[in-house]
Amino acid sequence: MSDSDTSSTQPEPSRITVQNETRARLLVPGEHGRELVLAPLECRRLEVEACTEFEESLRRLEDLRYVSTWPDEPERPNKALAFVGLGFWYVVLWLIGAIFFSSPAYWLVGLAGAVALGLGAIWAVKGDPAVVPLVISLLLVLTIGVIGPAAAVYFGGDVHEAVDQVVNGTNDELAFLTLIGRGIQWAFISVAAVLPALLFFLFDRVKLVTLRQKFEREMLCFDPSVKTLSEVRARYGPGMDEVFGPVPHHAGPVTNVLDKGSEKSRSGSRRMLPDRRGPVVMATVVITIGWILALLNPDVEAPLESVQQIVLLFEPQRSPVVFAFLGAYVFTLNAVLRSYVRSDLRPKSYTHIAIRIIVAVVFAWVLEALFFSTPQATTSDDALLVLAFVVGMLPDTLLVRLQETARSFAKSLRSSLSLVERYPLTDLEGIDIYDRARLLEEGVSNIEGLAHHDLPSLMMYTRIPAGRLVHWTDQAILFLHVAATNEEDNVAEGRMATLKSYGIHTATDLESAHDQAVARASQGENGKPKSDELDAFMFLLGEGPLSRVQVILDAIRDEQWMRNIRYWHEEEHDRPTTIRLEGGDIVEVPARATEPPEEDGAPSAAARTDGKRARAHATTG
Repeated sequence: MSDSDTSSTQPEPSRITVQNETRARLLVPGEHGRELVLAPLECRRLEVEACTEFEESLRRLEDLRYVSTWPDEPERPNKALAFVGLGFWYVVLWLIGAIFFSSPAYWLVGLAGAVALGLGAIWAVKGDPAVVPLVISLLLVLTIGVIGPAAAVYFGGDVHEAVDQVVNGTNDELAFLTLIGRGIQWAFISVAAVLPALLFFLFDRVKLVTLRQKFEREMLCFDPSVKTLSEVRARYGPGMDEVFGPVPHHAGPVTNVLDKGSEKSRSGSRRMLPDRRGPVVMATVVITIGWILALLNPDVEAPLESVQQIVLLFEPQRSPVVFAFLGAYVFTLNAVLRSYVRSDLRPKSYTHIAIRIIVAVVFAWVLEALFFSTPQATTSDDALLVLAFVVGMLPDTLLVRLQETARSFAKSLRSSLSLVERYPLTDLEGIDIYDRARLLEEGVSNIEGLAHHDLPSLMMYTRIPAGRLVHWTDQAILFLHVAATNEEDNVAEGRMATLKSYGIHTATDLESAHDQAVARASQGENGKPKSDELDAFMFLLGEGPLSRVQVILDAIRDEQWMRNIRYWHEEEHDRPTTIRLEGGDIVEVPARATEPPEEDGAPSAAARTDGKRARAHATTG
């Protein structure tokens, strides 16, 4: 089908989204003195008829990369996911029915229905190829986490004997009780197996778009070399695509959006999801195997003799391997939930989960071998089971804490061992144990590494709030120049304590305090300079032939991230400017000439009185 045929079958958009890509309030002039006011980084939906009034101005602003426009397509239900969900439950119910109905006609009807659903899913995927990786990985997870335990419970839990008793009409009550118990057991194993993976798919669909937008806005406040969202995407686009997944381009210039005869593809802003979900599937396989080994207890025989015996189906086997897996699963749930809440759930997290479970099982084998070295030990020894569980759930944060404690102990002994870490992150304020563990995963193990690491990459990969990372880096720069010396520790720490006693915690605090001291000294009293306070400040860290504070300030000035950190603290981020398009050029409007936003398409107050006089006043101030 040609492009013209494709475009002719698509309905024309009724609304258009216009986004202000700057941190300034944007005034877009239209016909008849009307004005469109866009707040900083605002996305405004306009009717096509209303947008044509501002077409010429929007075209010019789009050429200047101050705005972007695209058709506002309504969110359509995902047909592919609907077919996947329907097909999955169809197969589950069909397999359950196959336990009781084994006639050839039943299997032929079920097979025909499965083929029909498969063809429907293929047809739906053709309309949205971006969802193919999502569908494949979701099907794999559901198949492994639901069909796998079903087969294990059926063939390993003597379910077939209960089915034969129901079919033959013998001992129906106990047989039905067995089927109910095993069904509940299968449901529990399935939910426990797929829960961590389903949290990832939920996070992938809901939060990644928000995280990408948040990072773009943070870069506008952090990088002084970028002024618009287009420049942010041009500079950091490859990294954002790798972390958050690529986003398809918008429809293009506003002229293509508004022209009814345009044949340009109107692909909306649907997000292309990242396709690196192999670790999620691998972790699901390991978790499913663990739960099958834990709850498929061979000591429970079919048929069940009472309702109380259903509880026995949920008692794990008393084995070190099983308890090590249970401890690792507790760690998995805590890690996934914490990462979900902190917006840091990544496929790499599931690789770590799978490795953690396997390592816990290996440690359980080693512990079992140690306990078997004594004649009176058994595999069901309570101490062995508890120890295996603790080994499985041992958090990474505790390992980091043990390493830090060992280094502190070695440092207190003035040991020359490699355990001594110079300038550990614990010397900074506000970094908790979880943040230190997360930074360690990205290769930041000490203060020097934090001060000279790629900050935008840390913001993308760790997803720690940008404000925290900037503040910690600000602290790290000051620490390196004040406390990181070859002198005795108490002398270096004393200098930091002196600065903190005056409220100076970061490098920018020191610069700000110096600037204020200089300003007060230049004002003086009775027309005479007041230099006593400035002199006291410059020798705050001790007397000497040179001012240590001045040398530190000179050294800090050329630090790698100081320009970005200063820009982050500028007041203009809290007080955005106002700009207007006039004569094809961008003109900054003085603060006293700005007006409150009007309704969409409504004439401004100045236009209602005298548009020309208001514009002249705005440009001349």
